[in-house]
Amino acid sequence: VTSIFLNISLGCLFLTIIAYLPAKEMLSKRTDRLHLLLVMSLILSIIVFQFMEQVTTGNNSYKVHKDQDSAPIPCIVIAFLMNYFWLCQMAWMVCEAVVMYKVLVSSMFDHHISNYMLK
Repeated sequence: VTSIFLNISLGCLFLTIIAYLPAKEMLSKRTDRLHLLLVMSLILSIIVFQFMEQVTTGNNSYKVHKDQDSAPIPCIVIAFLMNYFWLCQMAWMVCEAVVMYKVLVSSMFDHHISNYMLK
């Protein structure tokens, strides 16, 4: 079930990229570029997650035994990539939140913001 929903979301993310790329004027906006970067990090994290499922279920030589001290190299690389792409997603979401906050504050409280900052 997990792989079915991951493939559906991967297909929708690719459709998002296909929808963004022909519109060159949309890519000049900061928010649209942030959306595109967030979509790219989501795509890469899903691909790494699916690759992790293939590595862990396909070959028994990658399993950690009780007498081993460390995990095999492919497991370490996949864990590093998964953590990196999740961190990238969080960072792009923070960037989008900051941009949305600035747009909200500048549109709603533009004439009062200078007085508020002085107090």
